Amino acid sequence: MNVETIEKRTNRSVSGGEDITEGEKLLYELAAQVQDGEVIVEFRTGEKESTFHLAEGSLAGNGCPVYAIEYRSADEDEEEGASSVRRVPANGENSTIVNVSYADSADSVKRWRKKIGLLVLHLPADYDDARRVFMDWNRHLSEHARVVIYHGEQPELIRLLEDCLGNLGDFTTELRTGTLAVIRVDECTHHWIINSREIGVCRLCGRVRNFKKIMKEANSAGMRQRRAATSSRKKKKAASSN
Repeated sequence: MNVETIEKRTNRSVSGGEDITEGEKLLYELAAQVQDGEVIVEFRTGEKESTFHLAEGSLAGNGCPVYAIEYRSADEDEEEGASSVRRVPANGENSTIVNVSYADSADSVKRWRKKIGLLVLHLPADYDDARRVFMDWNRHLSEHARVVIYHGEQPELIRLLEDCLGNLGDFTTELRTGTLAVIRVDECTHHWIINSREIGVCRLCGRVRNFKKIMKEANSAGMRQRRAATSSRKKKKAASSN
């Protein structure tokens, strides 16, 4: 694999507390809290300063690997990501590895085996695409994971937050700062009382869940994944025959 060093583009340092925004400090702190054995995954468009802050925060914590996955819009063809590993320096100490070898694809999410302790969605404010990424990857979150959503003040991303926090979701709000929203997996061990309309109410926390809609969503997601996998296989077969 090719290995290249991402040079720090500014003289700022999160750990040094110099000229750092609240959002950058938050990413650093959340990355430092990810538990040993878990990973940090960031979906992004192009190289972002946020990746550096996640890497530096990880070094201050348990040194969890950071996976920076290039976001793919739903109307773009699936392509395998570049096979490369980049090292991000932090405060002159040993480098943490930011792996960019994974592509945003149906095959990647299907092969994924690592528990995600922090998922960062640094995506354009588009509901359909952001929801696709979230629905594909949230199954790999650990039981105490957090999700950071950029552009949380935009209407399209507010819709996504409503999905996550509403009766179809399994998340609760942790905090909001600037344009960032942080949600976490609901830690309640739910005991559902379900009525004849398949609406459940947890007798411990009072959360409401529409189980009929959940089954409908699950079936739709399964169909989308099967179509994506079929399309990917056809493209690979066509490429190999040329």
